[in-house]
Amino acid sequence: MTIILLDLLGLFTFIITLSHAQIDITEPCRYPVAVGMEKEYIPDKNIWATSTTNIARGPQYARLQGYKDDVWDRNRDRGGGAWTAGIPNKEQRLGIDLGYRHVIKGVATQGRRGSYEFVTEYYLEFSSDNKTWSVYTNQYGTPMLFEGNTNDDDIHRNNLDYPIIARYIQFNPQRWHSFISMRVELYGCRFDGEGATFDGKSRVTYDISGPEDYVQSRKDYVKMRFRTNKPEGLLLFADSNQGDYMIVEMLMGRLYLHMDLGSTATASGDTTLKAGSLLDDNQWHELVVSREGRQVNFTVDRLTVTNMTNGDFLQLDLDRMVAVGGMDTFLHPGKRLYTRQNFTGCMENVWFNYMNILKDMRLQEGDEGTRFHVHGAMMPGTCQISTVVPYTFATLDSYLEMPIAPGNRLRIGFHFRPQYRRFAVLARAHAEWADINDHQLRRLLRIQREDS
Repeated sequence: MTIILLDLLGLFTFIITLSHAQIDITEPCRYPVAVGMEKEYIPDKNIWATSTTNIARGPQYARLQGYKDDVWDRNRDRGGGAWTAGIPNKEQRLGIDLGYRHVIKGVATQGRRGSYEFVTEYYLEFSSDNKTWSVYTNQYGTPMLFEGNTNDDDIHRNNLDYPIIARYIQFNPQRWHSFISMRVELYGCRFDGEGATFDGKSRVTYDISGPEDYVQSRKDYVKMRFRTNKPEGLLLFADSNQGDYMIVEMLMGRLYLHMDLGSTATASGDTTLKAGSLLDDNQWHELVVSREGRQVNFTVDRLTVTNMTNGDFLQLDLDRMVAVGGMDTFLHPGKRLYTRQNFTGCMENVWFNYMNILKDMRLQEGDEGTRFHVHGAMMPGTCQISTVVPYTFATLDSYLEMPIAPGNRLRIGFHFRPQYRRFAVLARAHAEWADINDHQLRRLLRIQREDS
């Protein structure tokens, strides 16, 4: 807010107040628009469903405002006026391929016009690869049930409190009237992600050691998206010769934030916050650190941990470097750093105090005097790590069985994360395992039970 005082000839004084909304430059979509279901920018081949009543009720007709009596073009085929599922259960899905990744900030639904068929509640699912899917959750991390329609033709729009970044979207109806019938639209922007792939030996550094380059801040803001299948690694490291530091590392699939605004002989400023779990699942996750004075908010995938830093200081002083993806050495006496591995995986849109590190690094590449330096074989651009599709054994009687012809040899390798203290990893039934015998299997199970 800006206040301007105007004094006209000493007779009148006017007070003009200029107010403006704060603009977050890290927000990738400030002005969402319809992505193209209604206007048919999304082709029919990019829309699918788990089942269909008949060819006139196919998924290609699940377009908002789509029905046979088109006042603009009466010859246009609108089919039966909506997508209608052929099986009336909660496992039905309507899927959309947006063509490339979008930031989705809202969705809208309709029923099938003139039929009294509509969906009243649904889940929203999203994916970047059409193989591994996530369900949209609320601020507590539980699946969010969206409110749908109350009749067959009115549009009901839901704006998302937390945007989705994905290429593929699925609607999963949970309650409906008469039949599962839907017309839909999505609202957002094309996602402009500045990313890089780190191989566990590469990193990016920003030099702040110059006499005029140091950082002194009472407010800090760090934001990034990351994806990895490694349970351990260093994501961010920034420190000073005075002992102040900010560190973000992953240990056992969980993120840790270490920060020290200053310590004295009688009061340590060392502070640790931890958030998230199972973050090594090869999916995209979002990290946000915001600090004002001693109050720190540590957010991972919309779940926020808030605490006050230890000590009496309010300012973070940094005068060495800001490192993303790792360090050349992990020997930093006086600083809380547990991991001994650099980050392996992908990062994008890495912001440090409103500086887009990966983008600014690319724009300044080759410039004389740049303070950005790339170490190792970091690969800028889209994420280069392969997709891993996990299997979840949800019940105690779940198992995966692979038939093997007698005499054939089989080599098995896998990573697993148990929920129970007692479990079986492998079982042998009428087959000879080439690389593990009964004694080794019993030893493996005994070791896993002891470690669990």
